[in-house]
Amino acid sequence: MPCAIVVSVIFAVLFVCTGNVCRSPVAERLFLARLAPGAPVTASSAGTGALEGYGIDGPSAAALRELGADPAGHQARSLTESMVAEANLILTAQTAHRGAVLQANPTAMRRTFTLREFGRLLSRPVHLVGTTSATRSGRRSISPTPAPLR
Repeated sequence: MPCAIVVSVIFAVLFVCTGNVCRSPVAERLFLARLAPGAPVTASSAGTGALEGYGIDGPSAAALRELGADPAGHQARSLTESMVAEANLILTAQTAHRGAVLQANPTAMRRTFTLREFGRLLSRPVHLVGTTSATRSGRRSISPTPAPLR
């Protein structure tokens, strides 16, 4: 009798700042609040100099509530090598945080960006550059070529 194997793939995003009480938990909670229900994505946050055990600071919690996200239950935690190893995408508040992530795990280089870098990547138009001659069937061979960074 054949048996079915169910594989569940979850994409893990890690947000990193310094204390893990303002920027990274706000980014994490806003990201989670905007995910479609049931999306196979998780998000977490950590700090390079975390105020371990502290919750989200007052003004950040108020801003989250105002934007429709829930600040409850967050506890600041320190960035670890295993967190970096388990994340599919790592987004940091500053370049210094990116450096700390890569110091913890240099193999994370291709999946670690500052929020600003990642935002630029997402906002770049992708131009499809076709060949100069069409095939006899009228179809063109195209390959994606990203626009240069500005």
